[in-house]
Amino acid sequence: MVFFNNKEDSTTECARQMDTDYLLTTVDFLDDAEVQITILDGEVMLKMEGPADKWFAFGFPASELGKMNGALVWIAHVDGRVATRRLGDHNPGQDLDGYKTTIVNNTVADGRRTVYLKYDTGLDAFETSKENWENVGVLNQRLASAKDGQKISVIGAVGQGGEFRYHGNTRGSVQAYALPHDVGYCVCKNNDDKPMGTINGVAYNPECNEQLIREGNPTCNVASYAGGQLCCAGGTILLDKDQSPPEEAKDEVRVKLRVYYEDGEKQEEQPKRTKIIFYAPEGDQAEYDIPVTESGIHVLEKTVEARDWGIKDGHPAELVVLQGHCHTPMCISQELWNADTNELICSTSMNYGTDPNDEVGNEEGYILGSSVCLWGNDDGLKSPPVITADTKLYYKKVANSTYQHYGDMAGWLVQYHDDTL
Repeated sequence: MVFFNNKEDSTTECARQMDTDYLLTTVDFLDDAEVQITILDGEVMLKMEGPADKWFAFGFPASELGKMNGALVWIAHVDGRVATRRLGDHNPGQDLDGYKTTIVNNTVADGRRTVYLKYDTGLDAFETSKENWENVGVLNQRLASAKDGQKISVIGAVGQGGEFRYHGNTRGSVQAYALPHDVGYCVCKNNDDKPMGTINGVAYNPECNEQLIREGNPTCNVASYAGGQLCCAGGTILLDKDQSPPEEAKDEVRVKLRVYYEDGEKQEEQPKRTKIIFYAPEGDQAEYDIPVTESGIHVLEKTVEARDWGIKDGHPAELVVLQGHCHTPMCISQELWNADTNELICSTSMNYGTDPNDEVGNEEGYILGSSVCLWGNDDGLKSPPVITADTKLYYKKVANSTYQHYGDMAGWLVQYHDDTL
């Protein structure tokens, strides 16, 4: 039984860490399938139900954002197999050969398949922590934190048929509380300033930078999100009508690449190891709306310490490559400054195609690429700038704001070396 407390001025905190024999949640955000999840000490039980003539799957994404890459999932196939996989970035990823999974029961009745399975969250006798991390990352810790009142993220999909391939529109993710069995409990306490919800079936919990929050950028709230990347996830096909493409429709595209490299093992002086990250000044959601402004220009700014890049105290870093990342047709330029010395570290601008006849690689109005900042010891290159964890970095992104634009970015590809690598 669930009660809604409408006492808006209540200061009572939700109960946490209640004694119970297990936690339970049921997730039914898909039209044709659902899963019941039971969390016990050392193991998790899943009861998955879906159509017997299509594959269906449920599992846990690698992060609370509900994205596929790194998700641990269980897939019920039409021939009765149940596979344990770690998904890739919009690809099937790796078959983990039943990793820590025991199929308790697998039945079909009235056109519906029901699978009971058990997943062991402990370490095997011959398994190292590193091997466990490579398979499931922080999943086991996140499942254990459910008893402390933390939400768990669940991902799911139903195929368009029996063949394991693209799932179509029946997919998504959700965040849910696992509730203690047979114990009174506060289910949730929503925040009116930052409500919870999903975009296109994917859990959305943006962490916008302060400027975007002050400006009331629609991307910063699930209730006002107007459009952007989450509406166009990989595999999504945009049509001018409310329809789905034919199931068997596909294009075959071939790409030829030529890669130049030097064998580091054969060099007299070994190259330095580097770390590559992507940093989003707009916030963890990595997108924002370009609003219409009277001047026709919108400037996004942020100042933070370099430790946000993962640079550690006492380990200065040498910058190797910096490149801004933003979207056509609004992007004008991006700058990165050392705010302590007022020195410009890197400025990148977008190069656009100019041929109105759409010459390949020079299509009018499309971004051909951005300029790149590169440092090193080779002839013609400047010496790498050195920054420390407490170096203050100022980010500036300039965009054309004549028209509103959804899902733009202000990120930076960063490559650096320090003595911890």
